Amino acid sequence: MNPNGGGPKWENWLMLSLLAGTATFYFLNLKKPSQEITYMDFVQNYLAKNQVEMITLCEDKSGSSFKYRANIQLISGEVYHLVLPQVENFLYKLDLAQREMGRDPSNFVPIKYGPADEQTNSPVMNMMIGASFLMLMVLIYRSMHGGKGGSSGSKSSKGNSGGNSGGGMGGGGMSDLMNMSKSNA
Repeated sequence: MNPNGGGPKWENWLMLSLLAGTATFYFLNLKKPSQEITYMDFVQNYLAKNQVEMITLCEDKSGSSFKYRANIQLISGEVYHLVLPQVENFLYKLDLAQREMGRDPSNFVPIKYGPADEQTNSPVMNMMIGASFLMLMVLIYRSMHGGKGGSSGSKSSKGNSGGNSGGGMGGGGMSDLMNMSKSNA
């Protein structure tokens, strides 16, 4: 609340609600990171026991030497991943392992190619971050140019020498930042 009797600024409430909405959306859609396993663990503990529902091959942007990763989705809903030096080698070994288990090729585990990381490519999250940044820029602009978006000359013409014209200490906006190092002595 302002001491002059005015209510809270709607821009502040809008910015606060936008940030709270962004944080809520992020935490609701946050997924637990998958656990890395070895190829032998994958074959012995999951593939041999028919627990694999789908394998998604994607680019791994986090690793510097390995470019691909296989996200393994189990029937129980858990997700594990393998870091792959070569996709073709993994596909060959997977095909060979399933044939050695006696599976018919029509019953092989389905494989698909997917995006690099589904969690970070959310367009809604990108829009919310952009809107938060835009609102912050509007608030900075208004604090520098008179608070209500008008010109700062209208406030200084009323005889208010300490207005936002940038002439004195405590004028607000960028004048406070520029005069911060000056002394009043």
